[in-house]
Amino acid sequence: MVARAFGVRTVYGAEVVPERMEWARSLGLFDEVLDSSAEPLDRVLELTGGTGVEAAVDCSGHPAARSLALKALRVRGRLASPVPGSPPYRA
Repeated sequence: MVARAFGVRTVYGAEVVPERMEWARSLGLFDEVLDSSAEPLDRVLELTGGTGVEAAVDCSGHPAARSLALKALRVRGRLASPVPGSPPYRA
């Protein structure tokens, strides 16, 4: 929702808990809710024509989520991670 207020056209979300995935879908939080346990990187690359995303946000701090966010970035993409102690990253 906040991303759209800043002009983001397409928002993908990744989640591993089925209840939270359904909640996100029901609220329309994302254009696509990706199941983190089912190769979400492949789906991101498919959705972006293989280029990856311009920006990613990891709010979980989980190593798998951080890895997905980094791998999903296109060249010169940006990753924001508002988790305390998270260093800035650039692809």
